[in-house]
Amino acid sequence: MATLSEVLKTAERWELPTLEAPPSALADRDPSKVLAEALTQGLEQGRQQGYAQGLAEAAEVSARLAALWDAMAQPYRALDQVVAQELIGLVMTVATQVLRRELTIDSGDVEETVQRALAVLSDQKTELEIFLNPADCPDLENLLEEVPEGRMWRLRPDHSILPGGCRLKSPTSYVDATVEKQLADVTEELLFANEQAMEQS
Repeated sequence: MATLSEVLKTAERWELPTLEAPPSALADRDPSKVLAEALTQGLEQGRQQGYAQGLAEAAEVSARLAALWDAMAQPYRALDQVVAQELIGLVMTVATQVLRRELTIDSGDVEETVQRALAVLSDQKTELEIFLNPADCPDLENLLEEVPEGRMWRLRPDHSILPGGCRLKSPTSYVDATVEKQLADVTEELLFANEQAMEQS
């Protein structure tokens, strides 16, 4: 521990501070110039702050307008999808009616349709029933004559099937090659493509 005499040797004497202001760099300058510089500097700072604040407010307003626009457009997107689905349904109804009319006039080559369905059928060796429009039965008589021995193929007239189409049924398999099924498949593909397009937009 230090003695009092040692502490006094290292101590500095306190003096009363002077109350005079130190000489300022502004003291020898013209007060009107200092005021003009301060005003210019203040204006520039205010302009920069105002510009930054304006940008922030504009971004906020822009984001709110974009959200409002999106909210307003949402019902129209849903309406677009409904209209597209209704149009696809209408087109398919018209196409079905036109096909029915054309197929009653000329059912085309129903034998080719049956041959394509037979190619899909897994079991052709046993009993096979061929359901088709009664108007198409005479066209398949020659096909039945070519059936190999041991196979039982029977024609089953069905008024619910449009001319030109058929359904094949065996004990283990079933193939629907009706015009109605083909139209339903096309409709389903169109609706799926429409949904995909709506999701991407």
